[in-house]
Amino acid sequence: MLRCQCPCAVSLRMLSIPSGVQVLHPPVQLLDQEAAERLLSQDTMTIDEALLARLRRHPFLARRPPKTADRGEFGRDYVERVAGPLLRRRPADALATLTYFSAWTVFDAYRRFVLPRTRIDRVLLSGGGARNPVLVAHLRECLAPIPVCFTED
Repeated sequence: MLRCQCPCAVSLRMLSIPSGVQVLHPPVQLLDQEAAERLLSQDTMTIDEALLARLRRHPFLARRPPKTADRGEFGRDYVERVAGPLLRRRPADALATLTYFSAWTVFDAYRRFVLPRTRIDRVLLSGGGARNPVLVAHLRECLAPIPVCFTED
């Protein structure tokens, strides 16, 4: 049985963003310079349970497949509306929560729609998310005991 436990803190050092690199991700783009500097000065980030609960109530998640979400569904406007206050106060915590939520949505879809119908030997990751070590760690934790591998493996 799959279980997805919410970790209380994630090391920002796992992100290892080289100096001078601009992170272009919708939540980060919503930060002003002061908030971005606070984010980069923190060592850990904590998942905000209240924001996570709001995110999990999004109607898209209740729909059965096949389904697809465009940028309008979970894009900049949505992030600003749902997570904007937390992004401005505690940007690292907002990013931790949004990253965990991304992994949780994969877990939830597998739990509800895939695993009741078929057996999975492994999950293959590719694309930009596969280069996010925090997201990958969350996916591995949520999908255990199913191995999470990269398409290059």
